[in-house]
Amino acid sequence: MDWILGLGVIAAFVFVYILVGKVVSRGIGAIEGAVTGNTRSRGLSAVRAQTNFVLPVSGPIFIDRLIELLELVEKPTFKNHLYVHAISQDRSQLVVGLGTPLQTSLQFLIDTEATESGCSGMATTVAWVESTSLVTSTDQIDRLHKFVRATVEQLGGTYLVGVSEKSL
Repeated sequence: MDWILGLGVIAAFVFVYILVGKVVSRGIGAIEGAVTGNTRSRGLSAVRAQTNFVLPVSGPIFIDRLIELLELVEKPTFKNHLYVHAISQDRSQLVVGLGTPLQTSLQFLIDTEATESGCSGMATTVAWVESTSLVTSTDQIDRLHKFVRATVEQLGGTYLVGVSEKSL
């Protein structure tokens, strides 16, 4: 009977240790966010953002233009840069990755669909990494959305910014 009580005490200590660790981590994240401007709400807002667009050009032309403007490399390097994580064979979909060959910290999807007058599509974040309860690549997500919007405007299209339907 004593061993059951001892096991319960050990389990309680482990639970409290984990709980305190999470609280401290969130506190560190809140302080870091206040200093750097990368708050949790800003990061989650960036992750949930979705840019919907309509273009008078085909999807592959749009995708190729984005690759050129973002200066995406075909494979990740050890410098934590943006790269082509995946691209569909017909070049209608592009996943931009951020990271190294060992770890991808962001995946950003640009998906197009052919229409009679060109294409329509959307751009949104599909995978990301959090550290101390903060989205680590908030600035890069914002930058990718800005590039998509600017490219849509350059090519004579229109866009709307909304919230993605994905659940967090």
